[in-house]
Amino acid sequence: MHAEDDFGLWEQELRRDRADAAEDRGGRRGMLLVAIMTSLGCTAMIGLGEAPLGAAGLVVAGLIMLLWRTGW
Repeated sequence: MHAEDDFGLWEQELRRDRADAAEDRGGRRGMLLVAIMTSLGCTAMIGLGEAPLGAAGLVVAGLIMLLWRTGW
C-alpha cells in the first residue's frame, strides 16, 4: 500500500491563516489611529473649555468604535 503525504496541503492552510491574520492587523492599526485622533480632538475641545461637547464626543466615538469592532 502507498499512502500520500498531506503535509503540503496542511502547510498551505497554515499559510492562508497567517495571511488572514496579517490583514486583520492592518484593520486594527487603522482603528487604533482613528481612536487616537478622535481622542486627541475631544481632549483638545475639553482643554479649550468645551467640556460637555468633548466628553460627548468621547462617549459617541467610543460607542462607534465598540460597534465597529463587534461588527454591527
